[in-house]
Amino acid sequence: MNKYEMMMFIIFIIFATGALKHYLSLRHKTPTMDDDTRQRLARLDELEERVQVLEKIVTDSNYDLKQQIRDL
Repeated sequence: MNKYEMMMFIIFIIFATGALKHYLSLRHKTPTMDDDTRQRLARLDELEERVQVLEKIVTDSNYDLKQQIRDL
């Protein structure tokens, strides 16, 4: 192995090590959410709860009976 090949090998190792460090540092970062995203997620949770309550009301057997009485 001549001196140019050795120099290229060392440069390759340096770049590979730097790329690996960069990859690992990006992998461990947690994504941050801004206030708008947090508000939207909170609103989405509220809406999901409301839909669950409505599903319970509609699937309740007494609901159908009340609807039939109203139709009379």
